[in-house]
Amino acid sequence: QQGMFVTFYHWGLHAWIVYVIVAVLLGVVCFRWDMPLTLRAAFFPLVGDVIYGPLGDVIDALSMAATTFGVCTSLGLGVKSINTGMAHMDSSIKYTGSEGEDWQ
Repeated sequence: QQGMFVTFYHWGLHAWIVYVIVAVLLGVVCFRWDMPLTLRAAFFPLVGDVIYGPLGDVIDALSMAATTFGVCTSLGLGVKSINTGMAHMDSSIKYTGSEGEDWQ
């Protein structure tokens, strides 16, 4: 019961609002102003034609880096969870904790 509460707390409505805001903003900019679906285009209502210069390049580079780091972090945490679960079920599998502690 506590596990489901924590899951709903961290992945409930307030966590998905961030994704919804970006999606709605990109959708409006794409279909209203006929712009590409890039994050630099989402800043068009805020800064105008400045997005076609170096500022737009910086915005796109930061969005690509943040996406890459986020995916890598999610994959790393998933692999660690799988390793922990397998080590818990089978004692022959080595548990690799964050500080090198043993499972038992």
